[in-house]
Amino acid sequence: MPDKELVLQVKNLSKSYRSIKAISNLSIEVGRGKVYGILGPNGSGKTTTLSILTGILEQDSGSFSWFGEEPSAATRKRIGSMIETPAFFPYMSLENNLRIVAQIKECGFDDIPEVLKAVKLYDRRKSRFSTLSLGMKQRLGIAATLVGNPEILVLDEPTNGLDPEGIAEVRELIIQQAAAGKTIIMASHILSEVEKVCNEVAILKNGILLSQGDVRALIKGESILEIKAANTSLLIEVMKDCPFIAKTEKENSGLTIILKEGFAPEDLNRYAFEKGLVLSEIIVRQKSLETQFLQLVKE
Repeated sequence: MPDKELVLQVKNLSKSYRSIKAISNLSIEVGRGKVYGILGPNGSGKTTTLSILTGILEQDSGSFSWFGEEPSAATRKRIGSMIETPAFFPYMSLENNLRIVAQIKECGFDDIPEVLKAVKLYDRRKSRFSTLSLGMKQRLGIAATLVGNPEILVLDEPTNGLDPEGIAEVRELIIQQAAAGKTIIMASHILSEVEKVCNEVAILKNGILLSQGDVRALIKGESILEIKAANTSLLIEVMKDCPFIAKTEKENSGLTIILKEGFAPEDLNRYAFEKGLVLSEIIVRQKSLETQFLQLVKE
C-alpha cells in the first residue's frame, strides 16, 4: 500500500540530451507538508527534474508517483507548477491572465481574488502584466500556481533575478503557503534562502544526487574554525598531523579548519599547546547549507 505521508516518490529517474546526461538514477522522496529544496549549480538537472515531474518532459528511464499513484491528468490537477520564467499575456490584466490559467486548469474563477490578495497583487488586478516589476511578475507566477487550490506547489527558481526586497517577498509567500499546509518543492541556487524556508534538501551535481536529507542534519556535524598563530609555518606543520581535523585550507595569515564530528575548538587548542604551539586566534564559524553545498560540489 502507498505511504499516505509521501506525496512524491522518485525511483532511478534518468534523462539524457544526446550525449549529455541531465539526470542519472535520481531517487528522492517528499513527505506531505514539507518544503523540499532541490539545489545545484547551473546544469545540475534541477529544471529537467521538475519538468519531468510536472509532465513537461518524459524521462528515459525510472519512474515516479504522486500520492502513491501513477502520474495522470487527475494527479496533475492537485499540483500547481511554475517552471522557469512565468509566461503571461503582456497586454492583459492580472485578473484576466489568471482567468486563462483557471480555464486551462478547468477550475472556476472564484478563488482568483483571494489568490491575488495572497501574493499582494489584488490592488493591481486591473493592471496590464507588462506594467509589473520583475518581482511582481514572479509573484503573479506563484499566484498562477495557487489557482484551483492545489495541494502541492512546484517552483523552479522562484527568486531568480529578484532584488533583495523581491526575494524577501517571495520567501514570505512560500513560508505562508507552507504554514497553510501546502507541500512545496522548489529548485533554487540561492542557498541562504533555501536554508531559511526548506525542511529537506537534495543536492545535485551533473544530474547526480550528492546528498539529501533534513537541512539541520546536513549542516550539523563538523565545526569550522579560523585559527592563527605567531609562527604560521609552525601552525601549518603542527596541524597537518592533527588526527581530528577533517580538512585544512591556508587562508591569508592563518588556516581554515574543519573538525571531525565529535571534536570541539577546545580539543584543537589543547592539541596545539601540547605540541608547543600557542594559538593567537580561534574564530568559530557556523556551518551553513552553503558551506555544505560548496564542499560537496567541490568534492
